[in-house]
Amino acid sequence: MPEELPMSEAECLADPVCFDTYASVHYLPSLFGNYLFLGLFAAVILGQLGLGIRFKTWGYLVAMCLGTVLEIVGYYGRIQMHNKPFDGNNFIIYLVGLTIGPAFYSAAIYLSISRIMTIFGSSLSWFKPRTVTISFISFDLISLLLQSAGGAIASMADEGDKKQSDMGVNIMIAGLVAQVVATALFVGLCAQLALAIRRHPEKLDFNYASYRKTLKFKLFLWAVGISVFSILVRCIYRCAELLGGFDSELANNETLFMILDGALMVITALLLTIFHPGWTLGGYWHTATFSLRGRKIAPAETAKFLGSENSSQVDLRNSARYESLQAGREPSPIPLPTYDQGGQYEPIEAKEHRWWLPDCYCGRLLCDLKCTRRRVVAEGRYFRHIDGVNPTRTMDTTLDTTLDSNPRGREA
Repeated sequence: MPEELPMSEAECLADPVCFDTYASVHYLPSLFGNYLFLGLFAAVILGQLGLGIRFKTWGYLVAMCLGTVLEIVGYYGRIQMHNKPFDGNNFIIYLVGLTIGPAFYSAAIYLSISRIMTIFGSSLSWFKPRTVTISFISFDLISLLLQSAGGAIASMADEGDKKQSDMGVNIMIAGLVAQVVATALFVGLCAQLALAIRRHPEKLDFNYASYRKTLKFKLFLWAVGISVFSILVRCIYRCAELLGGFDSELANNETLFMILDGALMVITALLLTIFHPGWTLGGYWHTATFSLRGRKIAPAETAKFLGSENSSQVDLRNSARYESLQAGREPSPIPLPTYDQGGQYEPIEAKEHRWWLPDCYCGRLLCDLKCTRRRVVAEGRYFRHIDGVNPTRTMDTTLDTTLDSNPRGREA
């Protein structure tokens, strides 16, 4: 942009030809709308800080706060564009802040998807939760780097250096395109997961069966779904806007910008704050996850089982029977006491050895058995007694017999 105006700033502001020639955009940004969005984003960042610190969702907190800070910076730039429409620095502040900010909202969603996949069942998706989260955050990082680099190049361009400014904008467009592609792939992955849930309900993880029915979980799913759609629509709009150039009709339609960028990002930020995973997922945010080393953090004996005070699970890895199994020796039978016939069972994981229920053997195969008036449903998992007067001692065995070869397993 030219360094000097051909007339005073007030006169150029009143002259449509001068204003269109020398102003950053062909309109004066609305003070009311931009102040409104700035205030809403300020409320979001306060909410995120409070909830993130309370529930210790640190990764989610960092992603949401960085994205929201950039949104605030961007709307501050737009307010300054109203006050000083011929200052190109304000335009760069707006452009960089509002272009890069939503990439961090995407990162917060990618951190959430691993928990969602684990709660439904890791085997339902084509990819492991760890692979999905790391892959999409990597895509997001590439997009962020491109957009940041483009914004830096554009901001360092001298007044009137259109070549360098255009190069920076083109790099930003490449970053936005990468974000659109990543978001579209993410939508495809979510659609595949939803289809698998519908077609293969037997693969759902019983560990989280009761939680999946809660309103909190459903609200969080809706919040994530609407946010992903909003980010995708916004990125497509911004790509089209930047591709058309800053003098295009699309780039100078403030109403369209306030709806397809401002309003959609406000909705995203509010949804991801109001339905914060700290209270919608609760302890599952910390247990239904993975470690970067590839080892799942949430074993069966953690807080995944939140339902029953009478639940009992015996860790047999320190027992003499388990040591016998590890040494290749057949453990001797243990006499079974009398158990409450009305007891129920909930699933546990036992990857290293089999578990023995009184009056019933269940292996890794899918089975639906009645064992002495108790109904036990096993789907590649194992069970523990809950809500009984005499909680079951869970014991291990290497026996690979079927129900028919176990006289205790027949209907009493």
